[in-house]
Amino acid sequence: MSITCTASGIPDPDVKWFRNKTMKSEGTKTASLTFNDVTRTDDGRYKCQANNSAGETENCVELVVHCKLNKSIVFVYRGVYSYGQRYAYHCL
Repeated sequence: MSITCTASGIPDPDVKWFRNKTMKSEGTKTASLTFNDVTRTDDGRYKCQANNSAGETENCVELVVHCKLNKSIVFVYRGVYSYGQRYAYHCL
């Protein structure tokens, strides 16, 4: 999975991706972040920043990672279970 940030201007802007104030990727006019194996640790806010001698701009994107269960889990439910009722379980 990749996310790309593109900017235009004269002169060509420098584009950078940041996460938690750490630069992750950079380029001229465009920068991409590539995730080979997305995990829950990739979840979070990423900031794209573009600047040149004329100024600076930035935009943020929130990456939300939903995980799959890869093990069998037994849930103990104390209470009344109604046939057809749906339950939501979230990854921790």
